[in-house]
Amino acid sequence: MKQIIIFEGVASSGKTTLEKMLLNKLPDPILIDETETLMPLIDNRDVTQSISYLNKILEKIETLKQENIILDRFHFTHAFRTHSTLASFQEIEQRLNKYSTLVVLLTIPEEQIPDRIRETIAQRGDHWAKGKQGTLEERVAYYQNQQIYLKNLCGQTTLPHIKIDTSDKNWERCAEEIEKAVLRIIK
Repeated sequence: MKQIIIFEGVASSGKTTLEKMLLNKLPDPILIDETETLMPLIDNRDVTQSISYLNKILEKIETLKQENIILDRFHFTHAFRTHSTLASFQEIEQRLNKYSTLVVLLTIPEEQIPDRIRETIAQRGDHWAKGKQGTLEERVAYYQNQQIYLKNLCGQTTLPHIKIDTSDKNWERCAEEIEKAVLRIIK
C-alpha cells in the first residue's frame, strides 16, 4: 500500500529540510514538491480548479511504482489559498484515506517567524525574497495568519495528522516524530 506523507506549514518551517531527510530514510521514496503541487496554481482562488488539479496529482500518484510518496504542500495549502474549509476538499480527503496518509503540519512560534523569514532569505537568496510581496511586517502577518488557518484545518481533517513545533530546529527529533507517526498508521 502506498504511504503518502503530506508536509504543510508556512515558509521557513522546515518542510524542505525534513523532506530531504525522509528521502534518505524511506525505501524508494519520491518527492512531489511545490513546483508541482502549488506553483502552477499559485494565483488561483477558485476551489473547484484546485480540487480538479489535486485530483490530477492523485491520478499520477496512483500510477507511480514508488510506495513512499512525499508531498510538499497539498490540500491544506489550497484550502488556505482559496479561503475554503476542508469540507470543500472532502473528495480529496476521501481519496487520500485510501492510502496510509499522514499530514505533517510544521509550526513555528509566532515570535520566531520574522527571524525564520530573514534566515530563509539569507539561505535562498534575493530571488526568494523578490517573489514575496510586501514589507517584512506584512510577510510576517501573512505567515502568522496562514499558520492559524493551517492549524484550524488540522482540526478538521479526517486524515491521521501530527503537528510538530520546529522552534528548536532539532531536525533529527522532528524526523523521528514523523517516522513514529508513520509506523502507527501502517500497523
